[in-house]
Amino acid sequence: MILFLDVLIKPFYIQHICCIFFLIGGIMNMSKLKKIIFFLVVVLFTSDINAQAFYYINKNGTRLSKCEYDFIQKISNNDVLENINEVELSIIFEKVSCTSNILTNDIELFGTEHTTKSKSLNISKSCNGNNCIISTTLKWLRLPTIRSYDVFGAYLEGTHLTNQNIITYVNDINYNQSKIENNGFGVSLKLPTAGNSIVITQIYNVNKSGIVYSSYQHATSNISKSSSMKYSISKKEYGNVFLFENSVSAYYDKMGGVSISI
Repeated sequence: MILFLDVLIKPFYIQHICCIFFLIGGIMNMSKLKKIIFFLVVVLFTSDINAQAFYYINKNGTRLSKCEYDFIQKISNNDVLENINEVELSIIFEKVSCTSNILTNDIELFGTEHTTKSKSLNISKSCNGNNCIISTTLKWLRLPTIRSYDVFGAYLEGTHLTNQNIITYVNDINYNQSKIENNGFGVSLKLPTAGNSIVITQIYNVNKSGIVYSSYQHATSNISKSSSMKYSISKKEYGNVFLFENSVSAYYDKMGGVSISI
């Protein structure tokens, strides 16, 4: 629901306020007229502030400014835009303020992209000052037969997370449990069993330095969540991110990763 309060309210005041003042002045003394004028000015000012404060309310009730709306739409997809909550929104913009600058100058899409017959993985960044927002998206081009616990994460070289909050969405479902190590992180996520599309988005904040490597590993056989977490973060292994234990390494497809310089 896009709110055009600014468009609706301002024309009314601009076109009619003089007429209202004239009519009121003809029937009231100056003291009462001043009070009426003050009241109308307060209403106009409050309406203007509210109109600028938020541009869009998603189905989760989260209010987004025009900048936040445009930014989330650029770096992710409509599922994230419609389901992101107030806490997640504040996490994204905790270190990087949403201004026109990060929309026009600092978004770098597709640092690298890796595509197979079944999947497409890409990474983007937006930096302001010493901090960057990283977004990585995995889109299934051909829906998988096996829908078990896949793993999505990053290896951080010469940089670090600025907070411990990794936002991961599988379509409209948020996975907020991450396995975080000092050089990166991973998230085990269960692929949906229904639906005709699967898009997975991961957003997090890092310090502006170094290189971020991102990897998505698909389980080609059914595996438990606990077993899917049997890995450490290592640049030398799957997608330059995941070093799986021998007991589970054969479960994953070894898809190549993506990277972006910060």
